[in-house]
Amino acid sequence: MSVVIGIKKNNKIYMAADTQTSCGDTKFHYFGEDSRKITKFPNGILLGHTGAVHNIQIVCAHPEIFTLPEEGTLTKKYIVQNIIPKLYKCFRDCRMLERDEKDPPKMDNTFLLAHANQMFLIDKYFAVDVVGHYAAIGSGDEVAMAGLMLLDGENLTEDEVIQNKMAQILSLSASRISSVSGPFY
Repeated sequence: MSVVIGIKKNNKIYMAADTQTSCGDTKFHYFGEDSRKITKFPNGILLGHTGAVHNIQIVCAHPEIFTLPEEGTLTKKYIVQNIIPKLYKCFRDCRMLERDEKDPPKMDNTFLLAHANQMFLIDKYFAVDVVGHYAAIGSGDEVAMAGLMLLDGENLTEDEVIQNKMAQILSLSASRISSVSGPFY
């Protein structure tokens, strides 16, 4: 599993993630380009992702899913009307949807989607939530949320200080959750 965190500070979005990848009982700890849990598309959209690596690789190979409106500002309405249908189609066409008798089809993934100073959470049922100040997704999210709450209350302006604080939050999450580990980025 994974953890990805995001916070709005100084009219920017900061994201950070661990680099652990697991396959059953096997855990991999490496800091390579293919272990990244945050993807930056050419149009500036950031996509933080947790869940099935296979699905993420396929989704990230399709940057045309993650478009920006003409006015350049992401909104929940735009995401629901333009991005979610393409994301759902990708999951459906690639047979990456999980099916359950009682529930609608779902992904084995969760996403943080950000651009400029806007951040959104896309859950496994393709529901979109606007993120007010901070969010965490993945197995270490509950521990990370406590650290993000404290970081949100701090009056910090330097990027490096904020990045170091986010690494500390991920480190705390890793100390409590076995499926989260560094290095962090």
